[in-house]
Amino acid sequence: MEAGGAAIVEVRLAPNSATPSGAAIWLEYDAAVLTFIGGETNTDAFDDESLTIDPEAAGGNKVQFFAFSSSPLSGEDVLVGTLTFAANAEGSSNLEFLVEPGEETLVMNALLDDIEATLTGGSITVSPTSPTPTPTPIPVEADLFIIF
Repeated sequence: MEAGGAAIVEVRLAPNSATPSGAAIWLEYDAAVLTFIGGETNTDAFDDESLTIDPEAAGGNKVQFFAFSSSPLSGEDVLVGTLTFAANAEGSSNLEFLVEPGEETLVMNALLDDIEATLTGGSITVSPTSPTPTPTPIPVEADLFIIF
């Protein structure tokens, strides 16, 4: 992606044999390369709107959001939500799930008990903006008139 562009990142759960009902997500990124623009929780899977908080900036280089459902999730690949980032400058930014107390990514069942989960982050690479090509003049023969 080029500087000045935008990237949409999908955050997904792969429940496998567990039966999660929600997640508390903390994601860290490089604020010199990316700016968090906004995001949405997947309300098709997470139906309890009173417990769903839209993604929001949490300090200059972190995003947090919470998504819960009144029933356990099923399937191999569940979209939790999407996050949109603007590319500020050339470089690479890791997208890492945080695990520090108070800012940790958790997956929970309907009773809000933690479910062991493997967290896999990602990265976004921003390339320099391509220069606008200079048009090549094409010779054209024409008679120009200025009529008064």
